[in-house]
Amino acid sequence: MLPDIKTLELINIGPVHLTPFGPLVAIGILLGRALALHRAKQAGIPRDEMDDAILYTLLSAFVLAHLVEAVFYHPEQVARQGIIYLLQFWKGISSFGGFFGGIFGFLFFVYKKKIRFPLLYAECILQGLILGWIFGRLGCTIIFDHPGEFSNFFLAFQQPEGARHNLGFYEFLFTLLILFPTTLLLHHLKAKPGSYSAAVLILYNPVRFFLDFLRVGADQQGDIRYFGLTPGQYGSIILFILGLVIAMKVFKTSPSPRELTQPSQNKKRQKK
Repeated sequence: MLPDIKTLELINIGPVHLTPFGPLVAIGILLGRALALHRAKQAGIPRDEMDDAILYTLLSAFVLAHLVEAVFYHPEQVARQGIIYLLQFWKGISSFGGFFGGIFGFLFFVYKKKIRFPLLYAECILQGLILGWIFGRLGCTIIFDHPGEFSNFFLAFQQPEGARHNLGFYEFLFTLLILFPTTLLLHHLKAKPGSYSAAVLILYNPVRFFLDFLRVGADQQGDIRYFGLTPGQYGSIILFILGLVIAMKVFKTSPSPRELTQPSQNKKRQKK
């Protein structure tokens, strides 16, 4: 079993409280953005358009991440404090709220900017997201943000009350060792747009679905469940089905010259 590495605060001076989670998330966002912009450049997507796509996606993701966390994980707080709790964005975020929020923000960007080939943009953002996710889940690992049940598993973390699964650590390992290498391999193979989304959704969501059976809440009493499943598990089901739909569309589509390493029509339009 692994030792307890939980560090709650890096800085604790008066009203200033800083945990490792915030800086690691910030690093993940910066590195993820850099990778997305690099992939966009390879695809011939204008930098300003990709920056706009990232901004729309991130802002929507963070807003819905908190709203989903509040409404589905802490409905008692919403009932007690109302809109005040909904506006306290620092109170907690839901990863699946972030996923769905990011999708909504990206689709709004596509609609507003009238993007003709949105999958190219989406695949670049997704590769940046996976890189950023590594740092985000590393932050979760260090602060033990997602405690699991008691266990003698060799990757469980020692805690004062006994060894527990650290679900953030499992996702960190899965993203680092499986998801990120998968995106690199698909890029090397010059996979068609849609392949990245399908692969990530199909690989990640079953793992997350089963990990949620090991979850306990911050009060160690267990996450709220609806008909036996957590909100995250319902999100996993929806996104897994979406991955299958994308995979079928990619499989049925004839080979296209519009791979992520080739110039896009947007670049051609700019030259005219």
